[in-house]
Amino acid sequence: LRDRKEDIEGLTDYFIAKYNSQLKLSVTGMDSECLDAFMNYPWPGNVRELENAIEGAMNLSIGESLLMRDSFPEYIFREAEKNFA
Repeated sequence: LRDRKEDIEGLTDYFIAKYNSQLKLSVTGMDSECLDAFMNYPWPGNVRELENAIEGAMNLSIGESLLMRDSFPEYIFREAEKNFA
């Protein structure tokens, strides 16, 4: 994923739809802070890490939108900030 940043948004949408179906949720997407962090995170675990992050966030979700600071591990946000700076 670090070499194909353009795939992140589509994969994220795919995994949200997949886990909406499996978990019987109605998450519509994620906030712009999430997408910004995702685009700046190096994804050392590649697509599997992205999928695991989405699944975990959806298990914790309480609303229709996934929020960076409420739904995802802080290490993603911290690492993304380092890469953005």
